[in-house]
Amino acid sequence: MSESTSGTNDNPPAAPPLQSGLPPQWGPPAPYGPGGSYPQHPSYAPPPENPGRTLGIVGFIFALVPFLHLVGLVISIVALVKSQKARMGNGFAIAGIIIGALGTILLALMIIAVAAAVPLVGDFMQFCQEAGPGVQEYMGQPVECPPL
Repeated sequence: MSESTSGTNDNPPAAPPLQSGLPPQWGPPAPYGPGGSYPQHPSYAPPPENPGRTLGIVGFIFALVPFLHLVGLVISIVALVKSQKARMGNGFAIAGIIIGALGTILLALMIIAVAAAVPLVGDFMQFCQEAGPGVQEYMGQPVECPPL
């Protein structure tokens, strides 16, 4: 018998093997990472920094310090304006404005009270020098004049 080379082969061609035994659309999932087929979520930038935040905290602290209420009030107002231009809130600046305003008003009232009392003290001291030490009557009230 002679072999013919006419292309007839007794064995049929072999099918390519499947990797998982499932059709390709049901194969194993693609790996995570940049080479995977899963959609990548966009990276979000951190929110913008509030330009008046630090200044608001500084103004709040100054508003709490006695005799620096006015400085704290001014710094807090500047901080609030900066924050509002950036369309952001600033609780520390608002608190600094409130505390600074109240502290400034109280300080002004204290200065007015002391300024009003100075002439009275001067008058009282002059009265005591003329009247002498001991209990005296000053403006209808008994007062004790110290020895000078």
